[in-house]
Amino acid sequence: MAVTPKIVAIPEQVGLEKLKKHVGAYVNDDVQLSMETVPLESIFLMTKYVRGYKYKQIAQLFNLFSKAALRRFESAEVQYGDGLGTIVTPPVVEFTGGRYFIVQGNTRALYCHKNDISGLRCVAVRNAGMPLPSNQQIPLKDVIIGGRNISTEDRFGGSIDSDYRGIEQATHIPEDTLKDVQI
Repeated sequence: MAVTPKIVAIPEQVGLEKLKKHVGAYVNDDVQLSMETVPLESIFLMTKYVRGYKYKQIAQLFNLFSKAALRRFESAEVQYGDGLGTIVTPPVVEFTGGRYFIVQGNTRALYCHKNDISGLRCVAVRNAGMPLPSNQQIPLKDVIIGGRNISTEDRFGGSIDSDYRGIEQATHIPEDTLKDVQI
């Protein structure tokens, strides 16, 4: 029997708690995480490029959220017919120096910009425990859709860890995600 996954809203706290628990820069008590809709004109990227294949994928993700009557990108989970599910990690921005910087979700932010969507629903982080990995402050209007082979150094203006905050890992920790699952 074919299983058709579906996307459903989940409580915002689910993802926020995972980020707070598993991202080293966010575990400190001073760090504040909340779900917010941030105006796109307030958002800056630390990269001048997004990958073209990811940009094409975002259109499909937007369609999934629309078909499920969900706000893009509210807290959500893809559920499978076998009772398992996986969180769709929302974009993450860090507020520092009076500006919002995309930590996760560069392509989703650019897609919103190019499709005249004025706000990005995302996790907003304040008082992060680590500095940003790049000094670049690129407005969305200056971001370029590039090829698959753009190096991390070229994208971020220097060397950074490829997943320097571990956002995706934090929301998919096996001990949390696969709790009580018989495999």
